[in-house]
Amino acid sequence: MSVRMKDIAKRCHVSIKTVSNVINHLPNVGEETRQAVLEAIRELNYVPNLQARSLVMKQPGAKSQLGYRIGCIFPAGLSKYENSYFTMIFKGIEEELCAREQQLSFIASITELEENPLKMNWLLSTEQTDAVISFVGPDHRDFSKIAALPLVLIGKRKDYESVSIDKFGGIADLVEHLCGLGHRRFGYIGELRDDRFRAFRLELEQRGIPLDPECVFDSPFGFASGKETAGKLLKLSNLPTALCCASDYTAIGAMHTLLEAGIRIPQDISVTGYDNLPESALVYPPLTTVDINKEGIGRIAVRALLERIRHPSQERSCHTLQTRMVIRTSTGKAKK
Repeated sequence: MSVRMKDIAKRCHVSIKTVSNVINHLPNVGEETRQAVLEAIRELNYVPNLQARSLVMKQPGAKSQLGYRIGCIFPAGLSKYENSYFTMIFKGIEEELCAREQQLSFIASITELEENPLKMNWLLSTEQTDAVISFVGPDHRDFSKIAALPLVLIGKRKDYESVSIDKFGGIADLVEHLCGLGHRRFGYIGELRDDRFRAFRLELEQRGIPLDPECVFDSPFGFASGKETAGKLLKLSNLPTALCCASDYTAIGAMHTLLEAGIRIPQDISVTGYDNLPESALVYPPLTTVDINKEGIGRIAVRALLERIRHPSQERSCHTLQTRMVIRTSTGKAKK
């Protein structure tokens, strides 16, 4: 039996009118009551009867018959317009859906959906969406709602249909390039739980190159964190000759701090990124990095999802895209 508005009201010990005011974002509701109603909407998975509502409003319902309706959920705290890495993946998703005459039902961050559980419940209902491409995985509290629909995850997940990149291969190419330039003292900035760091550490071990723990910094992705963390790097008495960063934005932030401190790149220290964003070719010196087929991630995700919809019982698989090195002038021979 479907959950009704009066069930939400009963759960929260408020009137149906109060629930309606919360749903319609009216201001005459106390914040504590508003949060209680939103939590009840989330827990009971309430979805409004839009078909009945459309009759009252004399408007057609939202459901469409023009192909499968595909939703896309991207990570917390991210705007889809501010990060070119995700923008290029979204471009691949949109173009592939258009080419296959399917629909993009929505693109939303998990933060946006968490803050509006009614919107989450509606967007993830079968009335609105047929399947989902998600950057958000099983560690999120609302993942069960996402996984109730046919699903493809961005990022390697062995228990789900997923699309990922060969992080180990990309890092192996970077380390080989830097070792070929004579580098033996390395630094690293990035999330240490990420496969990039595991690959980095493994590559150095296999080459018999020690990794000084002082030169390893557990840092979130992004320009600001790269800039800040490079300040900690500068406090070391013996700088590494090569600094590997887990993303281009992180590397560009680090380069800002290093250059402002009078450290020459690559004469004093070589710096590498990961992603090959458009910005990596525009900074000075241009950034050596690993190219990821970002639009390809989106395209393959769409193809895999359509197969999942049409053949729901087929074995799940992880589709892995290869990377390639892009060598620019932020790397050079190791300082003697």
